[in-house]
Amino acid sequence: KRDAGDPDKPVLAKTARGQVLELNGDTYADLRHVGVFRKSEPFTIGLRAWFPKGFKEGVIFHKSNAERLYNFKGYQLLLKNNKLEISMAHTAPSNAITRKSHQPVPRERWVHLTMSYDGSAKADGFRLFLDGSELPMETVIDQLYKDIIFYDKKNEPALQIGGWWRGLGFKGGKVDDIAVYNRTLTPFEIKVLANSESWKPIAGKSPDTL
Repeated sequence: KRDAGDPDKPVLAKTARGQVLELNGDTYADLRHVGVFRKSEPFTIGLRAWFPKGFKEGVIFHKSNAERLYNFKGYQLLLKNNKLEISMAHTAPSNAITRKSHQPVPRERWVHLTMSYDGSAKADGFRLFLDGSELPMETVIDQLYKDIIFYDKKNEPALQIGGWWRGLGFKGGKVDDIAVYNRTLTPFEIKVLANSESWKPIAGKSPDTL
């Protein structure tokens, strides 16, 4: 927690799938310089998440200084009322993109979540996938016209997993297999990332046969 002094270290728990990040709602994993993107730069972020039954609201991951500072600048994936929400903002809610899912989140099993963005600063280019399939989303606001970074290379916040200062974190949740790309993955690549598709059927084939 570079914002608020020395943090407790995030806990790595041993499970049947190996070591995973176990979260208490306050501590978070700070990826330092990873995940810093401007509104004109495409990117994709994927991870596996385990949602406890009693978890009602909190951030899964974000790139910002805190929940309420600076009217929120950056991007985030969070859960509200059992629905996933993605946002990207210069100053929310007036200069931002916010989209909400329609379906509830599966509980007490591992799911794969992927946020993808095409650099267009438009809601249609800001998408969320669950287990490799795109989620239907309601666009709440589509008005992003300024950048989402702080222009402070020394103190620029990076991607943080599981919590944020002055806000609700992913209490009781677990996270694994975090992946960050500086491009928009194709829908097929997102399915491969989620293990719902495989490269094997097309590996070794020439472009003419695909």
